[in-house]
Amino acid sequence: MVTETKEKKVFAATKVPQGDLWHYTTIDVLEHFLEGEIAFSHYKFMNDDAELSYGRQFLIEVFDGLKNENMKEFLRGKIVDELVENAYLFCLSRDGDNLYQWRSYTPHGGIAVGFDRQKLYSSLHDGFSNAEWLPYVHRISGSLMQCHYRKELAERVIRKLNQRPTSCKCKGGVVSLCGGAFLLAAKILEILLSQKNPSFKEEHEERFLLTGVPREKVVVVNMKPRILVHNPGIAKSLSCVRLSPHGDRERNRLFVEILRDKYKLDFSIEQSCSSYNGR
Repeated sequence: MVTETKEKKVFAATKVPQGDLWHYTTIDVLEHFLEGEIAFSHYKFMNDDAELSYGRQFLIEVFDGLKNENMKEFLRGKIVDELVENAYLFCLSRDGDNLYQWRSYTPHGGIAVGFDRQKLYSSLHDGFSNAEWLPYVHRISGSLMQCHYRKELAERVIRKLNQRPTSCKCKGGVVSLCGGAFLLAAKILEILLSQKNPSFKEEHEERFLLTGVPREKVVVVNMKPRILVHNPGIAKSLSCVRLSPHGDRERNRLFVEILRDKYKLDFSIEQSCSSYNGR
């Protein structure tokens, strides 16, 4: 059994670099952020329905080569099949003015919402660690992950798994992890959900992950299953709203200004410098 003290140490060890992260979205989503709410989307209902298929298939192939049959059984069943099928993501980019992103996520005009990375992380992981309905191992994965477009990190962790021949036991048909292998399995889950096809590297993506969420917590928003995370600190982590290079720029700016004044916040409003249709 993992203690509360150990859980807090895991979070305390997490180092979050400075800088902003950007979420490309439609302009009406901004008010949800200002009200302190972020919607995590089920991975099968993301813009790209192959969000996790690359990492999932890669790790399945690697797990098949593990020496420990019990470990292989656990990772293939619990991690790959059960937890990934119940994964919800909130995705961001380190690039706040990327024409590839504007075209992919705001084709008819929209915004990129800039969050202070450290403030956003602090706000969200406090909510994760205090959520009684979120099991321990999944709270660890409720953290900020930088997406990887090459396989070196995953391969390095897999090698560590092969060096732990006794870290997974089977008793009475039930497979369980022992000692440090428990945290290692959590790391495996993060890798699986942050490993992406190299063709997506232009997104410079980082993402928050939630897994193991009870289905009674799921709500349907815009015909997509989502988990709504409420935390007033989310609004205070906004640093900037950047307007799309296309669409009605004047109307979009007015909309954002009205919301900024309504919620009495002090974030900047900028216009994209990206070129669109030759402008």
